[in-house]
Amino acid sequence: MNLFSRLKELFSKNEDINLFEKNLLLSDFEYSLTKEIIEKLKKFTKDERSIKIKDILKEYLLVQKFTFENSKLNILNIVGVNGVGKTTAISKIANFYKNRGFSPIIAAADTFRAAAIEQLTHWADKLNIEIIKQKQGADPAAVVYDSIDKAMSNEKKYNLLIIDTAGRLQNKEELMQQLNKIVKVIDKKKTQYLDKINYHSTLVIDANLGKNSFNQAEIFKKIINIDSIGITKLDSTAKGGAIFSICNLLKLPISFASFGEKIEDYLDASENSFIDILLNKI
Repeated sequence: MNLFSRLKELFSKNEDINLFEKNLLLSDFEYSLTKEIIEKLKKFTKDERSIKIKDILKEYLLVQKFTFENSKLNILNIVGVNGVGKTTAISKIANFYKNRGFSPIIAAADTFRAAAIEQLTHWADKLNIEIIKQKQGADPAAVVYDSIDKAMSNEKKYNLLIIDTAGRLQNKEELMQQLNKIVKVIDKKKTQYLDKINYHSTLVIDANLGKNSFNQAEIFKKIINIDSIGITKLDSTAKGGAIFSICNLLKLPISFASFGEKIEDYLDASENSFIDILLNKI
Protein backbone atom coordinates (compact mmCIF):
# COMPACT_ATOMS: atom_id res chain seq x y z
CA MET A 1 0.00 0.00 0.00
CA ASN A 2 1.44 3.40 -0.95
CA LEU A 3 1.88 6.31 1.44
CA PHE A 4 -1.24 8.26 0.47
CA SER A 5 -3.52 5.20 0.64
CA ARG A 6 -2.07 4.23 4.00
CA LEU A 7 -2.65 7.68 5.49
CA LYS A 8 -6.15 7.92 4.09
CA GLU A 9 -7.02 4.52 5.56
CA LEU A 10 -5.91 5.67 9.01
CA PHE A 11 -8.37 8.54 8.92
CA SER A 12 -11.18 6.44 7.50
CA LYS A 13 -10.81 4.25 10.61
CA ASN A 14 -10.89 7.37 12.79
CA GLU A 15 -7.47 6.56 14.18
CA ASP A 16 -5.86 9.02 16.59
CA ILE A 17 -3.95 11.85 14.93
CA ASN A 18 -0.81 10.85 16.86
CA LEU A 19 -0.75 7.59 14.90
CA PHE A 20 -0.99 9.61 11.71
CA GLU A 21 1.97 11.73 12.83
CA LYS A 22 3.97 8.57 13.54
CA ASN A 23 3.24 7.27 10.02
CA LEU A 24 4.43 10.53 8.47
CA LEU A 25 7.72 10.30 10.35
CA LEU A 26 8.14 6.61 9.46
CA SER A 27 7.60 7.58 5.81
CA ASP A 28 10.58 9.97 6.13
CA PHE A 29 8.77 13.29 6.28
CA GLU A 30 11.05 15.82 7.97
CA TYR A 31 10.00 16.57 11.56
CA SER A 32 9.20 20.26 10.95
CA LEU A 33 7.12 19.39 7.91
CA THR A 34 5.27 16.68 9.83
CA LYS A 35 4.35 19.13 12.58
CA GLU A 36 3.09 21.64 10.02
CA ILE A 37 0.85 19.07 8.33
CA ILE A 38 -0.51 17.85 11.67
CA GLU A 39 -1.41 21.40 12.73
CA LYS A 40 -3.38 21.87 9.51
CA LEU A 41 -5.22 18.59 10.01
CA LYS A 42 -6.18 19.47 13.56
CA LYS A 43 -8.43 22.19 12.17
CA PHE A 44 -10.74 19.52 10.76
CA THR A 45 -12.93 16.88 12.36
CA LYS A 46 -11.95 13.21 12.21
CA ASP A 47 -14.49 12.62 9.44
CA GLU A 48 -13.16 15.54 7.38
CA ARG A 49 -9.50 14.55 7.65
CA SER A 50 -9.70 11.56 5.27
CA ILE A 51 -11.03 13.94 2.60
CA LYS A 52 -8.76 16.91 3.33
CA ILE A 53 -5.49 14.98 3.56
CA LYS A 54 -5.06 14.86 -0.22
CA ASP A 55 -5.49 18.61 -0.63
CA ILE A 56 -3.09 19.29 2.22
CA LEU A 57 -0.40 17.00 0.81
CA LYS A 58 -0.82 18.60 -2.62
CA GLU A 59 0.23 21.92 -1.10
CA TYR A 60 3.63 20.43 -0.38
CA LEU A 61 4.34 19.08 -3.86
CA LEU A 62 6.15 21.57 -6.07
CA VAL A 63 5.88 20.86 -9.79
CA GLN A 64 7.76 22.36 -12.72
CA LYS A 65 7.44 21.15 -16.29
CA PHE A 66 10.33 21.26 -18.72
CA THR A 67 10.11 24.41 -20.84
CA PHE A 68 11.42 22.86 -24.02
CA GLU A 69 11.19 24.88 -27.24
CA ASN A 70 11.06 23.29 -30.68
CA SER A 71 13.08 26.13 -32.21
CA LYS A 72 16.07 25.67 -29.86
CA LEU A 73 18.44 22.96 -28.71
CA ASN A 74 17.08 21.99 -25.30
CA ILE A 75 19.84 20.53 -23.15
CA LEU A 76 18.71 18.37 -20.23
CA ASN A 77 21.60 17.56 -17.89
CA ILE A 78 20.67 14.52 -15.78
CA VAL A 79 22.59 14.12 -12.50
CA GLY A 80 22.31 11.76 -9.54
CA VAL A 81 24.13 8.97 -7.72
CA ASN A 82 24.79 5.65 -9.39
CA GLY A 83 21.98 3.14 -9.06
CA VAL A 84 19.01 5.53 -8.86
CA GLY A 85 17.85 4.76 -12.40
CA LYS A 86 19.27 7.69 -14.39
CA THR A 87 19.89 5.65 -17.53
CA THR A 88 16.39 4.19 -17.63
CA ALA A 89 14.87 7.59 -16.87
CA ILE A 90 16.80 9.17 -19.75
CA SER A 91 15.44 6.53 -22.13
CA LYS A 92 11.88 7.18 -20.95
CA ILE A 93 12.25 10.96 -21.29
CA ALA A 94 13.70 10.60 -24.78
CA ASN A 95 10.85 8.30 -25.82
CA PHE A 96 8.18 10.58 -24.30
CA TYR A 97 9.39 13.69 -26.09
CA LYS A 98 10.16 11.91 -29.34
CA ASN A 99 6.50 10.84 -29.41
CA ARG A 100 5.57 14.51 -28.98
CA GLY A 101 7.47 15.76 -31.98
CA PHE A 102 10.94 16.44 -30.58
CA SER A 103 14.14 15.09 -32.13
CA PRO A 104 16.27 13.79 -29.22
CA ILE A 105 19.92 12.85 -29.09
CA ILE A 106 21.67 11.30 -26.08
CA ALA A 107 25.14 12.03 -24.66
CA ALA A 108 26.72 9.11 -22.77
CA ALA A 109 28.85 11.25 -20.44
CA ASP A 110 29.06 8.68 -17.64
CA THR A 111 32.29 7.35 -19.08
CA PHE A 112 33.44 5.68 -15.86
CA ARG A 113 30.97 2.82 -16.12
CA ALA A 114 30.98 0.67 -19.24
CA ALA A 115 27.58 -0.69 -18.20
CA ALA A 116 26.05 2.79 -18.33
CA ILE A 117 27.25 3.32 -21.90
CA GLU A 118 26.07 -0.15 -22.93
CA GLN A 119 22.63 0.31 -21.37
CA LEU A 120 22.13 3.71 -22.99
CA THR A 121 23.26 2.33 -26.34
CA HIS A 122 20.77 -0.54 -26.01
CA TRP A 123 17.86 1.86 -25.43
CA ALA A 124 19.03 4.34 -28.06
CA ASP A 125 19.16 1.57 -30.68
CA LYS A 126 15.76 0.26 -29.60
CA LEU A 127 14.17 3.72 -29.80
CA ASN A 128 16.06 4.67 -32.97
CA ILE A 129 17.67 7.65 -31.25
CA GLU A 130 21.23 8.75 -31.96
CA ILE A 131 23.76 8.47 -29.13
CA ILE A 132 27.12 10.22 -28.84
CA LYS A 133 29.68 8.20 -26.88
CA GLN A 134 33.38 7.58 -26.45
CA LYS A 135 35.38 4.76 -24.91
CA GLN A 136 35.26 4.04 -21.19
CA GLY A 137 37.43 6.48 -19.23
CA ALA A 138 37.15 9.30 -21.77
CA ASP A 139 36.64 12.89 -20.64
CA PRO A 140 32.88 13.35 -19.97
CA ALA A 141 33.09 17.04 -20.87
CA ALA A 142 34.51 16.08 -24.28
CA VAL A 143 31.48 13.85 -24.88
CA VAL A 144 29.17 16.77 -24.05
CA TYR A 145 31.20 19.11 -26.29
CA ASP A 146 30.92 16.73 -29.24
CA SER A 147 27.23 16.11 -28.56
CA ILE A 148 26.32 19.80 -28.64
CA ASP A 149 28.27 20.35 -31.85
CA LYS A 150 26.59 17.31 -33.39
CA ALA A 151 23.15 18.50 -32.34
CA MET A 152 23.79 21.99 -33.71
CA SER A 153 25.26 20.79 -36.99
CA ASN A 154 23.38 21.02 -40.27
CA GLU A 155 23.34 17.26 -40.81
CA LYS A 156 20.09 16.87 -38.91
CA LYS A 157 18.02 19.18 -36.75
CA TYR A 158 18.08 17.92 -33.16
CA ASN A 159 16.25 19.93 -30.54
CA LEU A 160 16.65 17.84 -27.38
CA LEU A 161 20.02 16.71 -25.99
CA ILE A 162 19.82 14.54 -22.87
CA ILE A 163 23.08 14.08 -20.97
CA ASP A 164 23.85 11.11 -18.73
CA THR A 165 26.47 11.83 -16.06
CA ALA A 166 28.42 9.90 -13.44
CA GLY A 167 27.29 9.92 -9.83
CA ARG A 168 30.12 8.64 -7.68
CA LEU A 169 29.34 10.51 -4.46
CA GLN A 170 32.03 8.59 -2.59
CA ASN A 171 34.54 10.85 -4.39
CA LYS A 172 32.71 14.16 -4.05
CA GLU A 173 35.62 16.41 -5.06
CA GLU A 174 36.18 14.57 -8.32
CA LEU A 175 32.45 14.50 -9.05
CA MET A 176 32.20 18.24 -8.40
CA GLN A 177 35.08 18.97 -10.77
CA GLN A 178 33.59 16.73 -13.44
CA LEU A 179 30.09 18.22 -13.28
CA ASN A 180 31.41 21.78 -13.16
CA LYS A 181 33.55 21.08 -16.21
CA ILE A 182 30.48 19.83 -18.09
CA VAL A 183 28.54 22.96 -17.12
CA LYS A 184 31.44 25.17 -18.29
CA VAL A 185 31.36 23.44 -21.68
CA ILE A 186 27.62 24.03 -21.92
CA ASP A 187 28.05 27.70 -20.94
CA LYS A 188 30.70 28.17 -23.63
CA LYS A 189 28.44 26.58 -26.21
CA LYS A 190 25.53 28.79 -25.13
CA THR A 191 27.76 31.79 -25.81
CA GLN A 192 28.92 30.34 -29.12
CA TYR A 193 25.41 29.62 -30.35
CA LEU A 194 23.92 32.78 -28.78
CA ASP A 195 20.26 32.28 -27.84
CA LYS A 196 19.84 28.92 -29.57
CA ILE A 197 20.35 26.76 -26.45
CA ASN A 198 17.86 26.21 -23.62
CA TYR A 199 19.41 24.54 -20.53
CA HIS A 200 17.88 22.46 -17.73
CA SER A 201 19.53 20.45 -14.96
CA THR A 202 17.57 17.72 -13.16
CA LEU A 203 18.52 15.54 -10.21
CA VAL A 204 17.22 11.96 -10.27
CA ILE A 205 16.35 10.45 -6.90
CA ASP A 206 15.24 6.95 -5.90
CA ALA A 207 11.92 7.15 -4.02
CA ASN A 208 12.92 4.12 -1.92
CA LEU A 209 15.93 5.78 -0.32
CA GLY A 210 13.93 8.10 1.93
CA LYS A 211 16.13 10.45 3.95
CA ASN A 212 19.17 9.37 1.94
CA SER A 213 17.51 10.96 -1.11
CA PHE A 214 17.10 14.19 0.83
CA ASN A 215 20.79 14.08 1.81
CA GLN A 216 21.80 13.43 -1.81
CA ALA A 217 19.70 16.38 -2.98
CA GLU A 218 21.40 18.64 -0.43
CA ILE A 219 24.84 17.58 -1.65
CA PHE A 220 24.08 17.90 -5.36
CA LYS A 221 22.46 21.29 -4.86
CA LYS A 222 25.79 22.50 -3.47
CA ILE A 223 27.74 20.97 -6.35
CA ILE A 224 25.64 22.12 -9.31
CA ASN A 225 22.72 24.43 -10.00
CA ILE A 226 19.65 22.15 -10.12
CA ASP A 227 16.32 23.25 -11.61
CA SER A 228 14.22 20.27 -10.59
CA ILE A 229 14.11 16.62 -9.52
CA GLY A 230 12.93 13.45 -11.20
CA ILE A 231 11.66 10.56 -9.09
CA THR A 232 12.30 6.90 -9.95
CA LYS A 233 11.07 3.54 -8.61
CA LEU A 234 7.76 4.99 -7.43
CA ASP A 235 6.08 1.60 -7.85
CA SER A 236 7.70 0.16 -4.73
CA THR A 237 8.30 3.03 -2.32
CA ALA A 238 7.47 3.17 1.38
CA LYS A 239 9.55 6.27 2.05
CA GLY A 240 7.74 8.85 -0.07
CA GLY A 241 7.85 11.51 2.63
CA ALA A 242 11.35 12.52 1.56
CA ILE A 243 9.91 13.80 -1.73
CA PHE A 244 7.78 16.34 0.14
CA SER A 245 10.79 17.38 2.22
CA ILE A 246 12.95 17.92 -0.88
CA CYS A 247 10.23 20.04 -2.49
CA ASN A 248 9.67 22.22 0.56
CA LEU A 249 12.93 22.45 2.46
CA LEU A 250 15.21 22.51 -0.60
CA LYS A 251 12.69 24.24 -2.87
CA LEU A 252 13.24 21.76 -5.71
CA PRO A 253 10.16 21.04 -7.86
CA ILE A 254 9.35 17.72 -9.55
CA SER A 255 9.58 17.50 -13.35
CA PHE A 256 8.97 13.80 -13.92
CA ALA A 257 8.40 10.43 -12.29
CA SER A 258 9.30 6.89 -13.35
CA PHE A 259 7.47 3.92 -11.86
CA GLY A 260 8.01 0.69 -13.78
CA GLU A 261 10.17 -1.26 -16.21
CA LYS A 262 8.27 -0.46 -19.41
CA ILE A 263 9.43 2.49 -21.52
CA GLU A 264 5.93 3.98 -21.22
CA ASP A 265 6.00 3.89 -17.40
CA TYR A 266 6.70 7.60 -17.17
CA LEU A 267 4.87 10.67 -15.84
CA ASP A 268 5.77 14.11 -17.11
CA ALA A 269 4.92 17.33 -15.28
CA SER A 270 3.45 18.72 -18.51
CA GLU A 271 0.52 16.32 -18.17
CA ASN A 272 -2.63 17.80 -16.62
CA SER A 273 -3.19 14.94 -14.18
CA PHE A 274 0.45 14.81 -13.05
CA ILE A 275 -0.06 15.77 -9.38
CA ASP A 276 -3.06 13.50 -8.81
CA ILE A 277 -1.39 10.48 -10.41
CA LEU A 278 1.88 11.19 -8.60
CA LEU A 279 0.17 11.47 -5.24
CA ASN A 280 -1.62 8.16 -5.79
CA LYS A 281 1.74 6.47 -6.44
CA ILE A 282 3.76 7.96 -3.58
